[in-house]
Amino acid sequence: NEGAVVATAAAAVEQQQRTAHVVLREEPSRALALGPGVLLRHDGSPADVVLATPSRITRISLPDNKCFFCDVENKHASRDIKFSSDNSFISLTTSTEVEFVDTTKKTAAIYKVDRKTEVLGVCWPAPSLALVITTQYLLILQVVQGKKLCKLKSLAMQCTWYLYQNNILIVCTSGNKLELFILRGQITLRPVKFDLEEVAAHHPSSPSAGNGRLNKADLCICQLYGEEYLVQVLAAAKRLVFHNIADSQRSRVVSLAVGHAITPQSSGRIALHTCDNLIIMHNTLTKVSIVVDIQSATSPIVGPKPLGFTNSGSAAALYSPTWIFFPGRFVIDVKTGACWSCAVHLQNVARDCEDRAQLIELLQRRSGDETKQIILDVLARCVTRVRPLHELAIMFDRLNKVLYDYLSESMEQTRQLVTPTTQNSPPVIKVQQVSSPTAPVYRTSRGLVVVGQCDLLANVLDKMTDELGAEYVANVYVEFIKSLNFAHLEPEYFLYSRLVGVLVAHRLCTLLEQLIRYCVLGDSASLAEQLLSLSGEEPQFYQLSLDMFARLRMHRRLLEVLLARQQVLPALRYFQQFRDSSQLLVYDPRLFFDAALGINSCGGSSSPGAGATVAGAAKAANNNSTRALFYAVYTYFDSCGLVSLPMHQFYAVRFAAWFGAASPALLAAQRRALSVPLAYKQHRRVVSAEAPPVSSSPPSRLSTSPPPPRRAIYSPLQPSTPPPPQNPPLPPVLVVPARMPVRKSLVSQEHFYDNN
Repeated sequence: NEGAVVATAAAAVEQQQRTAHVVLREEPSRALALGPGVLLRHDGSPADVVLATPSRITRISLPDNKCFFCDVENKHASRDIKFSSDNSFISLTTSTEVEFVDTTKKTAAIYKVDRKTEVLGVCWPAPSLALVITTQYLLILQVVQGKKLCKLKSLAMQCTWYLYQNNILIVCTSGNKLELFILRGQITLRPVKFDLEEVAAHHPSSPSAGNGRLNKADLCICQLYGEEYLVQVLAAAKRLVFHNIADSQRSRVVSLAVGHAITPQSSGRIALHTCDNLIIMHNTLTKVSIVVDIQSATSPIVGPKPLGFTNSGSAAALYSPTWIFFPGRFVIDVKTGACWSCAVHLQNVARDCEDRAQLIELLQRRSGDETKQIILDVLARCVTRVRPLHELAIMFDRLNKVLYDYLSESMEQTRQLVTPTTQNSPPVIKVQQVSSPTAPVYRTSRGLVVVGQCDLLANVLDKMTDELGAEYVANVYVEFIKSLNFAHLEPEYFLYSRLVGVLVAHRLCTLLEQLIRYCVLGDSASLAEQLLSLSGEEPQFYQLSLDMFARLRMHRRLLEVLLARQQVLPALRYFQQFRDSSQLLVYDPRLFFDAALGINSCGGSSSPGAGATVAGAAKAANNNSTRALFYAVYTYFDSCGLVSLPMHQFYAVRFAAWFGAASPALLAAQRRALSVPLAYKQHRRVVSAEAPPVSSSPPSRLSTSPPPPRRAIYSPLQPSTPPPPQNPPLPPVLVVPARMPVRKSLVSQEHFYDNN
């Protein structure tokens, strides 16, 4: 039983470490040689530590494990040991003096204070400038190799403790009075005063910690999203307060409630780390850690959990008293010399987070390359678990807003053109497919991860199955398309194709028709072609495709569709309405002629063959309605000047053979023939005199007898023997108006009546 209990406890601990939000990464190369007589100090930089033995002082950079050592005798127990930024000098600080050692020449210069003054520490704002902090004043010394110490500036100030990091010095003078010094550029001792009590009083969301003295352990200087913050831990109020150092005069404060991660007894037992612009708060009393993002809501997105190890076999005790939490993100065990770096386990955070919208924003701001795949996994889980559509819409909006910003920046950098909608609305981005599943991670200028449309389709939308329900799948597609439209992005065609396929496969054609009519699905040539291909199964798609072609101003394609279905008169009306369009200024009417003759040549070559056309036209010659339709079509295009010879020679001869009249194109050909040499002109006059007169006016009634014998101009195309006379029934009188009537609507169902 005892073995089972131990095994169960071990399994629980292992499971707890696997689900931890913050993990410790251990590297054997960073193990520090700590032992008796070895002092471990922080160097002032977030990633540097100093190891001091009686005979050697070593500076270790924890991120890259680089070392710099100097053989110096450390006679006294120094409370503070720091290197200059270029490793030229070492400052050894005791309570009464500061010894500056030249690492090259091994020479030393000593600065001593009087008995009433105590030295608190030294910081190096510049390679040769040392700032000595005492209980009575601040002093800037210039340290030069081979020369004495030179006093540059001093400032009288009573100091109890100080905090220095990233060239920012905060000195606590009395009570809650803090003095801020920014030691960059031209270094001056001009403090910026601000009172934490007054700041808290002006912001009720950040209650004060009480009237007691401030604890240095409850304050931390960190850099988040490019700005410097002083983070204050309010254990009594269970809050973290972020004071923006750059805007300290305006008292800009951000307060976050951290709930059960802090107890009133935790004051002085809180350690703060920064990792990837996130604050990691460790409570060594309750042995939990919590992740806080200053740009998220007023509370953390996940609850507190104990730390975990990346190496499951690690046997170190969590939150051991021998642990030292150095500023930055490093933890060192002074007993074993082990060194760990803190990291946020984003997969576990994404799994435990309930607010999906805030989670998407948090993941987009992370710098790791795996964040894009984590975002896609979160969306895939939400979709497959049938989350509410309004939650999916919010997540889609967050992603598409970043996508629009990225495309706008890219187009501005490359000076590409965009299509503006109106003067007051942003432009519609027409750049297609930003990324692919194999492409690298793209980011905006603010460092936000970009997720493209193809990424969503391959990793999220394609994972939806029929078990979720056709309506739910269609609604997810619709929400994503709506989000793209609201973000002024043009949806990719494959989204329309997948949505149409889902709706047609589950017989939801009425819903598809409503989506198109109410402009949820935008107009595109590919969508119109897909609807046209499905018109055989669903007849209403034919009209939808025609309307879409008309809205897209694809006049030639619309005419081809109408003529392919023998809708000659509607096609002719549409052509007359948009005759002045740039697409129809130069138009070849052979498709109209073939459709009027009953020859299906719209899907074939652009030039009808003479053999097939003659056979089809001879078969249609017996149909009076076909002859009347051909007469109307031919005379209209001939009057527009679109009939030319010899391109339309076959149709001109057919017109003359059927109706006994020459078209203006034939008359123009005759007039052009008059420009030949004189001998040939005389011969042509004899030939023309023998031929019967040609009338250009249309007949009032179709003739029932064959046309009178005459000598045609283009004899090679006329049969050698005239066909036998036929006696078809008397057709009605054909009245051809000078111009076809113009309809106000582009293409409507009422035009599609029978040609007869």
